[in-house]
Amino acid sequence: MQKSMIDEIKVIAAKNGGMGYQTLVKQVLQRFIDCEKRMVWNEYVSRKLKEQQKEADQDKAARAKQKEKKAA
Repeated sequence: MQKSMIDEIKVIAAKNGGMGYQTLVKQVLQRFIDCEKRMVWNEYVSRKLKEQQKEADQDKAARAKQKEKKAA
């Protein structure tokens, strides 16, 4: 990490109740991790829901075709 980044983190930490800069870095990393995990999970759930909807639509179309064949 660049020295300038560490210096800025130290200033922010000092202005944030006098906590240590390493504590602040840990908090920032934990926030990032939590956010990324949430984003990945939401994308996964969204993808699965789309897949399920596609399968349901395909099943519905197949049943409609079968019904047409029986009616003919």
